[in-house]
Amino acid sequence: MELREIVRAIVYDIVDDKARYLVLLAKKGYWQNPQGGIDPGENELEAIVREVYEESELRVLEVHKDTRVFMAYQTERKGEQICSTVAGYAVRVDSSRQVVLSVEEGHTAHMWVDYDGACSLLTKYPEQIELFEGVVSRLNV
Repeated sequence: MELREIVRAIVYDIVDDKARYLVLLAKKGYWQNPQGGIDPGENELEAIVREVYEESELRVLEVHKDTRVFMAYQTERKGEQICSTVAGYAVRVDSSRQVVLSVEEGHTAHMWVDYDGACSLLTKYPEQIELFEGVVSRLNV
């Protein structure tokens, strides 16, 4: 069985004393957090900084290491069973900077939303909301 190691960034900023979270619309029509695979020779933190930049062109100001949530689940891709591991972290950026989506990364839109807004959009896969809620609960913002 193939193993996929993934990082997922719960990208946020504080605006007017309130947390706002970045969600991206995948070309397949569902909302998600920035995420991607860990490249050979990378650690989780290096991968998360790279993925945030590749998917949004936002520079990471801080990765909150103490917010790490780890999950493992099985899925199927092209008829093959895959075991995916996901490490999620809260990642602070400057939301006043322009988000530039990468066509190559497959996103068509983005939004900055509050906690409830993120929860209402991250509904495609159960692990999306579970990881989001777990990371944010450790963030204390």
